[in-house]
Amino acid sequence: MEQPEISVVLTTFQRFKMLDRAIKSVINQTFRNWELIIVDDCSQDQTQKLCEKYTNKDNRIRYIRRESNFGQHTRPKNEGIESARANLIAFLDDDNVYRRDHLQVLYRYLTNKSDIDLVYGDRWLIDKTGKGKDCIGIRSHFDAKLLSQRNYIDTSDVLVKKECLEKVGGWDETLPKFADWNLWVR
Repeated sequence: MEQPEISVVLTTFQRFKMLDRAIKSVINQTFRNWELIIVDDCSQDQTQKLCEKYTNKDNRIRYIRRESNFGQHTRPKNEGIESARANLIAFLDDDNVYRRDHLQVLYRYLTNKSDIDLVYGDRWLIDKTGKGKDCIGIRSHFDAKLLSQRNYIDTSDVLVKKECLEKVGGWDETLPKFADWNLWVR
């Protein structure tokens, strides 16, 4: 198996219906050299069965089922980072989907400049009702002062060097809220 350029860490708990859409959005990426690591926080629904269906079809997909429920996404994300084979990490929450060119665009920006360790994109809001329009939700160029006041970087919109995540200690597992914001500030 080829060394992946990007490890996508997808954490989930009890949301197998949403999870299927998220997995398909990774499989359908224009950027093909990825691995998908699904970390299940001990779901009791059909999550394991769904994930095994995908791991049997695509050797780029790995499934990790935690033995006990941690109760929040931070430890499963850290376990996904630990098991990642690539030097670049992307995150995908189970209730989100990637645009088809998501990984390609972020990869191009991150690898074109050696002094960049993390890139992120705009958050798109999709109107599932068909009555409105899709639109950009969260959007901001990097501004350290603004980031100290509010989080404008969505977890599923990031591509980051694994070494940077390790250097800052990964996701803070003691935080019940705002763990992503805390990670970006660190």
